[in-house]
Amino acid sequence: MSHALAAGREDLAVLAAFRAGVRALGNDLHEEPLQGLVDALVPEAAPGALLFVVGNDGRLHLRTQALGHDARDVPVPTEPLSRDSSHPAALSVRECALVGLPAAGQEPEVWGRQERAPPRGVTFVSAALPLTRGHEAVGSLYLHRGEGRPWKRRDMELLDEAAERLSLALENLRLRREVQAAHRAKTDFLTVMNHELRTPLTAVVGYADLLEAGIPGPVSERQRVQLGRIKDSAWQLLELIEGILSYARYDGGEPDLQVTRLSPEELAREATALVSSAAEEKGLVLLLEPMKPLPLLPTDANKARRVLFHIVSNAVKFTREGGVRVRVGADPHWVIFSVADTGMGIRSEDRESIFEPFWQGESPETRTTGGAGMGLALAQRLTELLSGEIDVESQPGRGSTFVLRLPREGPHPTFP
Repeated sequence: MSHALAAGREDLAVLAAFRAGVRALGNDLHEEPLQGLVDALVPEAAPGALLFVVGNDGRLHLRTQALGHDARDVPVPTEPLSRDSSHPAALSVRECALVGLPAAGQEPEVWGRQERAPPRGVTFVSAALPLTRGHEAVGSLYLHRGEGRPWKRRDMELLDEAAERLSLALENLRLRREVQAAHRAKTDFLTVMNHELRTPLTAVVGYADLLEAGIPGPVSERQRVQLGRIKDSAWQLLELIEGILSYARYDGGEPDLQVTRLSPEELAREATALVSSAAEEKGLVLLLEPMKPLPLLPTDANKARRVLFHIVSNAVKFTREGGVRVRVGADPHWVIFSVADTGMGIRSEDRESIFEPFWQGESPETRTTGGAGMGLALAQRLTELLSGEIDVESQPGRGSTFVLRLPREGPHPTFP
């Protein structure tokens, strides 16, 4: 085999190793591919590879490294590098350009921003490429190759490709951290608001109960009516706050699932029992059809119960006469809950809108039902967390049928 042919195959091996690392990195948001790509550079590209990231203090911190068997002479900093350091990595960040160290003890050389490879015939023992966000350097990929192993233009092109992907990965990690920080801030806000809003409203209801009971003094019938209205308004406001906070709590972030095995029949009984008094007050028939025994369903009991409650409650709310019928069944893949009502129905153009937060089927000027329009929005969000589906069939004036499907094998969330 000729020397040129052997060298060509060596180049192809380096190319394959680099691009395998690039493919492993992809657009993943996690940190592990950073290490995977740096590992892919060793030993084909260089005995040692170091990845530096610019920290909040402006210094370069060693994020990860890969050292081969013959990497004894690879200089690994034990402390963060200042931006004015003479280290090639610091210089590449400062100049946002390719930097090479011609030989040990010599000064690093900087090439222009557009010159991604050294001039032909120029060799050096180590190289550093900037990792960028826009026009700003946020890190550096440093490789130490040692004496006697010249760099080729193809090497630098491949290193440039790896540096671009590492830049993208670092940006994704930054965005991920920002999203997590925003989610934590939202969670903290919801916790505070939940306490600060509930406490005074609960106190209002409590004091109204004391007045209604006549503890501070006698209460006339007219006053008792007004106290009842105060309590009703307070409970409606509590329900509104609960709907908004619950939707915000489950909108984004990692799903918190507590999976247990429960009876689908019992789940349906509990959900219908929660709205039975509301149906009775409106003179509606709330019927839970007889069911055949079904296998236990692995799911989050609290979330599944809330989904079915919101669907049945919504049916009762928008039904003026007639009734609501609840059925439970199963097929090989799903446990199926069907809620059919004789209410006002839903126009075809509104089918998708009913699952949007704050959407109401009636205009604000003429609406006759209360609530903030959060029930079905929350039900759909919880159903997604449970890996289920909600469908609706309806015609205006002829009622609606909501179908909830939950997987028989249990939730398999795909959220980040």
